[in-house]
Amino acid sequence: MNNKLKRHVVFFTLLIISVVFLVGMGEAAKIKLRVKISKADVRLRADAGSMVIAQVPLGAILDSEGKTGEWFIVKLPADKKGFIVSGYVHESLVDVEGGIEEVPVERKYEREKPVEVGRVYQTREVLMRAKTSGLTGKGLKVGLNMANLTGDDAKIGNLDKKSQMGICVGGFITYSINEMFAIQPEVLYSATGARAKEEVQGNILKAWMKFSYLQIPVLAKVTIPSQGNLKPSIFAGPYFALKLSAKGGYKWGAESDTEDIDEAKGTDFGLVFGGGVDIGGLGFLGKGKMTVDIRYNLGLTSIIEDEDVKNAVFTILVGFSF
Repeated sequence: MNNKLKRHVVFFTLLIISVVFLVGMGEAAKIKLRVKISKADVRLRADAGSMVIAQVPLGAILDSEGKTGEWFIVKLPADKKGFIVSGYVHESLVDVEGGIEEVPVERKYEREKPVEVGRVYQTREVLMRAKTSGLTGKGLKVGLNMANLTGDDAKIGNLDKKSQMGICVGGFITYSINEMFAIQPEVLYSATGARAKEEVQGNILKAWMKFSYLQIPVLAKVTIPSQGNLKPSIFAGPYFALKLSAKGGYKWGAESDTEDIDEAKGTDFGLVFGGGVDIGGLGFLGKGKMTVDIRYNLGLTSIIEDEDVKNAVFTILVGFSF
């Protein structure tokens, strides 16, 4: 047998062994799971806070093609339209079985709209189909601003400016394009400004400029894929703000005064960018989520007529999404 023929024999032998091995692996990956509680939740993702797409009764047998962390990837029986839906079931809810007759699955859509029929993705990582677009969240946020003023004319008399704390509170809605990308408009009450403090002639002089706005950011939000209940994200977008009030004042010893800033413009415009995390699986919120984000508001336009004074605000917000 010449060398060329030997190489061909070795090649085809290895090819046959590889095919047999892959087929064997595919067969080995198919396992059966028996539900060991009264009703086991099958979830959209491998996440205790994810949407329940079906409930499986005690003794039901489910086919599984693999496992990710503590979650088995399982197939549900085809629905009336012939679509095979797959999801995730936690390992604590099932026992590994084999060769047992299947029990019908009871689909659960009592508290949620039925899962929208779409494409069926049958991969070893995600065997899912569900509605992941449209209005997917709404809620409230509250937090604190660490505000200051920037620009060539951003002064409080001749004093050195310092940051000033203010409240930020409002609501938001989340419109998802897919599982990673979403648009999130918000409506916030936001207090900004700056303050100064200095000793003058033996007395402490305190001065301030305080602004309040109805701020409307429109954020593009990207959720970073992750396992578990923590979903980190980054976001950025423009904001438009309507002035609600603008006041300046001082206190020096027994003297004090506060008055409106007549030169303040009625609007503000800028950019918001930051990051945060959505926290699911909190029992007291049910299917809702807690959100925490840190952002920076960069003013792009002057807020004072004929002067260069812009808002610059760091904000920490805690919210609840329902």
